[in-house]
Amino acid sequence: MKSPTDRLPPRLAPLFQTLAETADTHDIEAYIVGGFVRDLILEKDNENDQDIDIVVSCSGEKFSTTVARHLKTQVEKRSQFGTYAFSLPDGIELDVATARCESYSSPSALPDVAPGDLKADLLRRDFTMNSLALSLNSSPPFSLIDYSNGYEDLSNGIIRAHHENSFIDDPCRIFRALRFKTRLKFRLEAKTQGWLTNSIEQNIPKLLSGHRLWCELQRTLQENDLLENLRILNEYSLLDLINPKIKSLSLKEDFLKNIPIQGEWVQEQDKESSLEKWITHCLALLSPLREEEIEKLAQKFQWNNSLKEQIISGHTAILSALPAMKNEAEKSPNEIYDLFAPLSPEALVVALAQANTPTANRDAKLFLITLRQVGRVELNGDDLIRLGVSPGPLFKSIFSTLRRARLEGRISTRIEEEAIVKNEFL
Repeated sequence: MKSPTDRLPPRLAPLFQTLAETADTHDIEAYIVGGFVRDLILEKDNENDQDIDIVVSCSGEKFSTTVARHLKTQVEKRSQFGTYAFSLPDGIELDVATARCESYSSPSALPDVAPGDLKADLLRRDFTMNSLALSLNSSPPFSLIDYSNGYEDLSNGIIRAHHENSFIDDPCRIFRALRFKTRLKFRLEAKTQGWLTNSIEQNIPKLLSGHRLWCELQRTLQENDLLENLRILNEYSLLDLINPKIKSLSLKEDFLKNIPIQGEWVQEQDKESSLEKWITHCLALLSPLREEEIEKLAQKFQWNNSLKEQIISGHTAILSALPAMKNEAEKSPNEIYDLFAPLSPEALVVALAQANTPTANRDAKLFLITLRQVGRVELNGDDLIRLGVSPGPLFKSIFSTLRRARLEGRISTRIEEEAIVKNEFL
């Protein structure tokens, strides 16, 4: 592996220089830590290039406010642990924290935090491979600091926890270990494997709050390979923490393998919409459940109303569309429009992966490329009121009639839409 210095992205040099100069000015030691360092060493082009964690020896607040002033941006206090966050114009997310040590009063409890030095801060972390630091203002700069042989573990593809209570203190580390095992194709060190299994056998993960469990699941859903991530969660009996029915997905390999294929296909066809991978994966994950079961999960996981609506409406739209999508019969343009219009891009991917028929993809392509544009009605609610239509259920009937007329090629202009409204509804 190349040295970390050789891998540093040139575009980040001005940012790191600002951080180093600020630290020097205030006699503060500053270090890059976390996933950025790990992936730099692994020579991975990774999403963490946009997410950089900084630890400082003292006064994270003072350091952060000074850096924010230099970078002409706002700083936000992000947690009760004294973490400060910046969003920079080029998409970089910068988190700054004062070095600290942690202790746990009980299994799965949030840690008790106290000031600490860099070594204590690195050794409180989950795994040795994530306990590396690059010094920003040392001489020479970007010196690698490694108190736990994390570099060697990275070189050998090993995930190693720091101590036997690691997965008892924080069972979230179980999910992280399995994500890294799947993503990086690493192996769990023998003692670490035993400690992880022991935590599960003691039912420690069940002590996690719904919100903390959801945070870990959401990170898992952001991974590329949904099938392999669900396989390993099922192998360690962790899917039951969501709902026992979800284990049935392990028998639907064709469906799960089809999701990335359909996701890429939809993105190629649909240039108008952005596709959120983790929402797609969430809809797939919850596909074996009934709506009322998803409602209970939404409450347990403390979803906000927007996310709850997005998932439940997507789930309902998929169930409604699937019978027609699997039907090989020829459909009219209006039928195709009515079939696909209610589906969000994420729901469309999941529905196509489940239907898995050439006819469904052919009809979806016709909708995305042609019918969605052809069927757009120019008049809106204000226009109908101006024409003399009273607001109410009639609006829906009018828009449906106008859309059908456009899809059937009987009209193509706003003036023709107004004529239909005047002739048929006034």
